Amino acid sequence: MTMTGKRCVVALIVVGVVVLFLIGRPSVAPELTYNKFIQIAPGMSTDDVLKAIGAPLSISVVGNMVCMNYAEQSLLGLGFEMAVCCEDGLVSSIGVERYDLGLYWWRDGDPKPQIKDEDALRRAFKR
Repeated sequence: MTMTGKRCVVALIVVGVVVLFLIGRPSVAPELTYNKFIQIAPGMSTDDVLKAIGAPLSISVVGNMVCMNYAEQSLLGLGFEMAVCCEDGLVSSIGVERYDLGLYWWRDGDPKPQIKDEDALRRAFKR
């Protein structure tokens, strides 16, 4: 293989690694931590959520429900998803998922959160 061919192979490998890094990287809101997250509960106002854990990465609106997305998995499925959903300005549900397996869910009317795997939930917040 010529020197030019070797350089092309190296360049392709570098580009591939960069692309995998970019699509394999999950997104998490900068102020989100486990200790801040567990303070969020149904019935809190949207303003209280924003004060506690900061601005979300994105917001989705469906009818009168507004979901604030604080963590999103990468295109490769790495990381976790976390959303706080509000109706009429009050938190109605909070959810955390990894690989579509619910780790944490708390809906309005439930006396306490349902935690599927406490250790996995804590690990999800470590960066």
